[in-house]
Amino acid sequence: MQEREPKPEPRPTRGRRPRPVAAPPRLLAAIDVGSDAIRMAISELVSGSPDLRHVEHLSVPISIGADTFQTGRISSATTRKVGQTLKDFRAVLDTYQVPAARAVTTTAVRDAANRDVFIDRVERISGIRLEVIEAIEETRLLYQYIDHSIGARFGFRRGVCMVLSLGAGSTEIIIQRDGLIVFAETRQMGTLRLVQTTRVPQPSLTSALEAFLGKVSRSITRIHDLPPVGHLIVLSDPLPKLLARAGRTETDLGAMVIARGEFLRLFHALEHESPDDLAERYGLSHAEAERGRVALLELNAFLDITRARRVAFPEASMLDGMILDARSATEAAARTGEPPLWRQIDSAACALGQKYRFDEHHSRQVQALALQLFDGLTEVCGLDPASRLYLSVAALLHDIGTFVSDKAHHRHAAYLISASEIIGLSQAELDEIALIARFHRKAFPGPGSPELAALPPARRVEVTKLAALLRLADALDRDHMQRVERVRIEAQEDVVVLYARSRHAARESFTVNEYAVRSKSDLFAETFGLRIEVREELG
Repeated sequence: MQEREPKPEPRPTRGRRPRPVAAPPRLLAAIDVGSDAIRMAISELVSGSPDLRHVEHLSVPISIGADTFQTGRISSATTRKVGQTLKDFRAVLDTYQVPAARAVTTTAVRDAANRDVFIDRVERISGIRLEVIEAIEETRLLYQYIDHSIGARFGFRRGVCMVLSLGAGSTEIIIQRDGLIVFAETRQMGTLRLVQTTRVPQPSLTSALEAFLGKVSRSITRIHDLPPVGHLIVLSDPLPKLLARAGRTETDLGAMVIARGEFLRLFHALEHESPDDLAERYGLSHAEAERGRVALLELNAFLDITRARRVAFPEASMLDGMILDARSATEAAARTGEPPLWRQIDSAACALGQKYRFDEHHSRQVQALALQLFDGLTEVCGLDPASRLYLSVAALLHDIGTFVSDKAHHRHAAYLISASEIIGLSQAELDEIALIARFHRKAFPGPGSPELAALPPARRVEVTKLAALLRLADALDRDHMQRVERVRIEAQEDVVVLYARSRHAARESFTVNEYAVRSKSDLFAETFGLRIEVREELG
């Protein structure tokens, strides 16, 4: 093979040259330092419209993942390239008079042993501080943009739909039923990562990858008892380009679509082609061909566990999600009083509870009562809407530890919550929710509690307050019979009276719950300095 001349150092590619503006419009910017490239988008808010107008999109192919996935560390040469590229991006932001942009980095930096040194050196070179986000945050950003841009198209809000994001470093999987998430998970099997970490000779690589991917896809449906998937939406950079040049595809409302039969025909025709052959035949770069081929294998494995008759490839990226997130987060909170994705967080948490065979009627009852207590004691508690969300999730999942054992199930629940992924919640938030569930029974948190030691003082107080409310809500349904329809709260000088509206006229039926409230009100009394009294109101 003829030796190629070395390519010049990559520079930002852009749609048009930026021009200085005297009175800049409302611009938002985001930077994604990914496993195989660094990208920046600048978008303009369109007055009176939910849409964003793309002003600038820059992309530089730098494969951080090639370092991390091979050696576990990011090299000095790659660090310098990233720093210089971000310095160039900073200059573009200055030209557009955008004061700041959220700059995130994902799995290739997150998994690097020297990530802290890398982030520090990049900031010294460029003046941009990178935020290392968790895998579930990547999933949230992608999902939020797809939900905004696709709407009900391609089966996204009807029936059972799977969304696959086939990234370079990881694969995000979301399954939802009628628009509500029932499963969200990130797998460390990105297209670049699989090439770099699969330790088999090249002739056997395809067979090894097919066997591994098939095992992963089948295990997901088996372990999580998921419903049959009828619709499939895929996000991928190189795969749509490969499929469009190799076979018969169509365009539907801005997305590329391929029929199941045509995809399977192409799969069997291309699966054993080498990246060099694919690159030469279809006019792709070697990197595009290599990653596109792995994405082909990955999609085939997941398509096999669905009933989807076609696959849609909409144009969406995490950058789009970041831009949308910057605009919509505060708007949604101001409009509804709830954090973004509240319904999806609740749906995903409920799916987690179902995975561990929780008593859904009891959990929903405790959740409803806990939120009534929170709302009725707002002035007493002094907590914000985010705290309300944490209480809601903790109440829903407080008993999932019984899946492991009824003995010490509060501790098992805390572990299971902390070890899980729930879209829209960070690991730190999950850890806090786990602690709230942990203290819904038995000993309550004190100054020397090792579980709380790692939290800052304000967070320790928040956990204690929310655990106190959860204990009361759980006590109001102590017999798991959902006898209390709702709670009316009356806060007096030194006592809080809970008027529990009961469905049953028999006094004896309420006694168990009344006794439980008295026995579990100790944490509330200590935290808020108020006694609890409970009185039954007949419905």
